[in-house]
Amino acid sequence: MIMKVCNKTSVREVKYFHPSGKSLPNGSHIQRGGFLHECRQNKEAYVLDESVHGEQHGLAKYRGGVITFPAGINALEWSDKDNFGGAYSVGHCFKGKYVSDNGETYDETSFSIEVNGLSSQSLLQLAEHLAETVLQKTVLVKDLNNGKIFLVERQKPKPAISD
Repeated sequence: MIMKVCNKTSVREVKYFHPSGKSLPNGSHIQRGGFLHECRQNKEAYVLDESVHGEQHGLAKYRGGVITFPAGINALEWSDKDNFGGAYSVGHCFKGKYVSDNGETYDETSFSIEVNGLSSQSLLQLAEHLAETVLQKTVLVKDLNNGKIFLVERQKPKPAISD
């Protein structure tokens, strides 16, 4: 199961990817329909780099995804190019908006890393590693293998017990 992949993180699927981060309203069917339409538009607000996610030899089995950091984080230097077999791109590909439960905002100024050639499990492991590396509490992950959105929240390490 995907949720058991990450060591020090909590991974949860974002069922309603609404720009406000709120859940489905209890209102009328018209209100719910509008809400769900906004969720669909937000989920489709990723502008993918065709050189990364287009047809590539040997990468068709795993589509990878997009890891997005909250707005305001500085650009990262991707330095492990020799150890990565898939294609990737760095930039600002999320053109929507999402506010997580902890108040982190993701929008068009958010820094994203697009990767291809990764399974869902590997994508979430990479997201965990990147969040840990840059000490980021949460990252947003769009999994292109299954079309789902995940919020990966880094857990605080437990304090060591001393004798």
